Amino acid sequence: MKRQRSRRPAPAAEVSLDEVVRVEDLAAGGRGVARWSDGRTVFVPGAFPGDVVRIKRGQLHASYVEARDIELLEPSLERQDPVCADAGRCGGCDWMALPLAAQRRHKLGILRQSLQRVGRVAPERLEDDWPILAGAGLGYRRRVRLHLEGRKLGFHSAQSHELVEVERCHVCAPEVWQAVTQLRELLADDTLDQSSLADVADIEVRWLDEAERPTVHLGLRPGAREPKELSRRLAEFADLGAADFVQVNAEVNRHLLEQVLRIARASGARTALDVYCGSGNFALPLGRLGVETLGVEGNREAVRRARQIASEEGLAVSFEGGDAKVLLSELAAQGRTFDLVVLDPPRQGAKGLGALLAKLCGGALVMISCDPVTLARDVADLEKCGLRLTTTMLLDMFPQTHHIESLSEFRPAAST
Repeated sequence: MKRQRSRRPAPAAEVSLDEVVRVEDLAAGGRGVARWSDGRTVFVPGAFPGDVVRIKRGQLHASYVEARDIELLEPSLERQDPVCADAGRCGGCDWMALPLAAQRRHKLGILRQSLQRVGRVAPERLEDDWPILAGAGLGYRRRVRLHLEGRKLGFHSAQSHELVEVERCHVCAPEVWQAVTQLRELLADDTLDQSSLADVADIEVRWLDEAERPTVHLGLRPGAREPKELSRRLAEFADLGAADFVQVNAEVNRHLLEQVLRIARASGARTALDVYCGSGNFALPLGRLGVETLGVEGNREAVRRARQIASEEGLAVSFEGGDAKVLLSELAAQGRTFDLVVLDPPRQGAKGLGALLAKLCGGALVMISCDPVTLARDVADLEKCGLRLTTTMLLDMFPQTHHIESLSEFRPAAST
């Protein structure tokens, strides 16, 4: 008998509402958390603990409510006036109405709650005062992508495709935003044929640490060819192709590298495995420290660039391109182990890799995560496979936003 596939329930319809709630907390993803009159959890976008809001529209689910349209009746005492006039419009800095110290306090709270509720980590195992690796709250972005519509360059509004032409982005490095200003002047020039812009979906400005000035990368629509006239006029920005990966927040990335190298020294690591290594953000500095390192990465262009740098510097660092699970399975089948394993997975985390990582880890494993919920899921998986979480610290890589990055250190359970 043929089994029928279970159908996903249809999304709840958005309806008119009239409910006043006080926001009590913040959830992963940045939304405020409150209680409906019948006890259901309410998720309120754009609201912070202490805010009293009227919910005017939303979606009613069996166990929770999603607010869609709210009216702020009483602001939280923590609220401040954002430095940016476009805050709340451009879809970017959704926490700019909170002071920086409050942002970081709430991020720590979300990280802690995720590890306890999803990762099943006992509260007594989590330190009361977690380390925070942080830098400047403004002017930190060294990479920014803007959408192009006609001759207009801007950001998409939150949850829409409405273009917002921000006069100044306060989280961008001044040099990066100066390049954006120059781009806008170029695009506004009537002598530039409008047809040369039709195939460009977005423009990214990147500023490498060692570069004197930012460079530009054109994001073309599928199947489009490089617009020669626009490329000619952008020659002063040098790079028009697939440039090196640029860390958004160079200052916090330096703090992160210092921590990884500190762990390598403390553990006496002589060999290392860097999974999802990109173009060598961790692998190359480990090589410079004298650690024989193997990097694994799915992006072939990143692997090519990383190999080139390692070769130029004469480092004992090698790179393999391909699917992480396949490559890790091959290493485990060969009986390989590494004194240090560094893992920097994409947003979906390291699902399905726990057993392989436990086999390959001979000393310490360091995981960088960009999502507290997937981190917590991965912690549970790694601990089930024989590793034990020993340290977690917050990386405030994206101040003024709800995004949470973290560094977690694991050791074989038998050695802790």
